[in-house]
Amino acid sequence: MVELCTACGAETVEEAVFCHRCGRRLSTVHSQAENAEPAAVAGEPPSADVSGSGESNAEVVSFDEPAEPEELLWSGTYSHRAVIAAWLVAGATTLIVGALCMLFAELLEALFIMLVCAVLSMGGVGLYLFHRRLNARYALTSRQFVQHMCIPTQVTCRIDVAMIDDIVFSQGPIERVVGVGTIMVTLSGDVDMELLLRGIANAEEVASRIDMARRAERRRRGWYINDE
Repeated sequence: MVELCTACGAETVEEAVFCHRCGRRLSTVHSQAENAEPAAVAGEPPSADVSGSGESNAEVVSFDEPAEPEELLWSGTYSHRAVIAAWLVAGATTLIVGALCMLFAELLEALFIMLVCAVLSMGGVGLYLFHRRLNARYALTSRQFVQHMCIPTQVTCRIDVAMIDDIVFSQGPIERVVGVGTIMVTLSGDVDMELLLRGIANAEEVASRIDMARRAERRRRGWYINDE
């Protein structure tokens, strides 16, 4: 394409930057406009690069739904109410031993034997309660079931609630009176396991929460629940 010099009117070639007659710098607006990429039309999205270079002017928009936060549903440990019967037995044993000692020994000796019996029986129940509460701490979230054990070594076991296969709740006569129970959790997968949660307060409600968390997580993942 031939371009005219605006100063002297001489014809110049398209690639020329200066006029060969007067030396004036030529206008490059036309050449820049021809080489420039066409502007995007208003209202149309930018075109993506399909040349395989990996670069694109299109903005990537993610349509993934935000992950739901993990919610704490329950936490607990071995309930002190689970040893109420043991406290009663220990107290009754101390009184019986003291009464027998008074029949066959002097008063001071009988009182001393009662004191020793009370320390051994009550202390044994207290140590058992301390051991159970320290070694059986649980937490249930919307994603996992967590078990903390501290004796003899500290261990934390995390179980995916979707892998829980069955939950069984049981109560004996005395447990029903004091409001505790035992929960047996059966796990599915490559290795079948069973977890026993003993001495859990409001065990029936806790078992129901575990079951609801299991069902909700399986529905979220699109798993089939054959017991519904």
